[in-house]
Amino acid sequence: MNLLFRPPRWFALRGTALALLGLALWLAVARAEALEPDPPRSLSLDLAAPVSQWLPQVLPAGARLLHGPQTLPFGAHASGQFLAWRGADGGYALVYLTPEADDPRRQRWLWLREPRDADFGMDVEVRAVLAVGPALSRDIVVLETFSRPAPAGGAREDAGSVFRSVVGGVQPMPALGELLRDVPNAVAARAVLAPAYSGLLPAVPGRLAKLFASLPWPQVELTALERLQRLLPGHPAFETYDSANGFLDIRGDAGLPGYQAALFRHADGGWMLAVQKRWPDTQRTWYMRQSGDDAAAWIDVSDSVMPGFDPDLDYLLPRRGVRVQAAGHASGAPTHWVWEGRRFRTVAPDR
Repeated sequence: MNLLFRPPRWFALRGTALALLGLALWLAVARAEALEPDPPRSLSLDLAAPVSQWLPQVLPAGARLLHGPQTLPFGAHASGQFLAWRGADGGYALVYLTPEADDPRRQRWLWLREPRDADFGMDVEVRAVLAVGPALSRDIVVLETFSRPAPAGGAREDAGSVFRSVVGGVQPMPALGELLRDVPNAVAARAVLAPAYSGLLPAVPGRLAKLFASLPWPQVELTALERLQRLLPGHPAFETYDSANGFLDIRGDAGLPGYQAALFRHADGGWMLAVQKRWPDTQRTWYMRQSGDDAAAWIDVSDSVMPGFDPDLDYLLPRRGVRVQAAGHASGAPTHWVWEGRRFRTVAPDR
């Protein structure tokens, strides 16, 4: 076939050239990732040590600390460390470190804000960082000022960001952040946000819901907001909430545990709550004593109220009544207990 136009020889090699170009770009990205790896999911840090000892393990090389470390509650966590820094490459990062549930010596790394291209060419001042919201469901609020160093007298913006703890990570709350535009300080920020938080927690009837929402982390690794949401019929994790008989059951999802809880009246006043963190093949049970309305009043009384308490035993909590049974227990060992106001008593299965 005769062509009116014959392409140049280099055009015939365009496939090879594009492949080589793609390989070069891939190698460049791989090299950059090797030089600056993403942080691990958790870090072994001794936060009780002086900051100068553990901070270098967190900050990237060449980073400039803008704020922190500051101890703040976040979500269901009573305390953790907030840090803000400017990276050597110009990126602006916000990070929260909080103890792992199964190993408090390891700190879980949560990105509140990862560095992004829009940070370059902008100066950032962190004016204030505060925790806002109900106990065991607090959000982190960051007040910032963004400006351009050139030209002199360029645009300057006072802004705010709000971050919420959710299962598996962090959720920015842009609608709340918009309320903080041009807010001058932390006192004003609290006042502006107060109406938004006044009705944050859903109203779930019954004493059990209130007590379950106040249990400390890590017995329940959900915020108070997430706990109450899961007790509402129609939620994907809802299974059972029997407020009259003091029993609840919520499903787990995506590899995360579900929870069961049963309420027992204590003879000295107050309540004892049996709570389970349940996976498909295993579980962990605690017996928690509550003597007031403050979440800090909860203490683990498992060893004192359950004879021969075994944390690995599958205690079957009662949907009704005050009897606890054991599933798959060794032959000849006790398998039934009944609550008597101050502790459980071993009883025969047929009684």
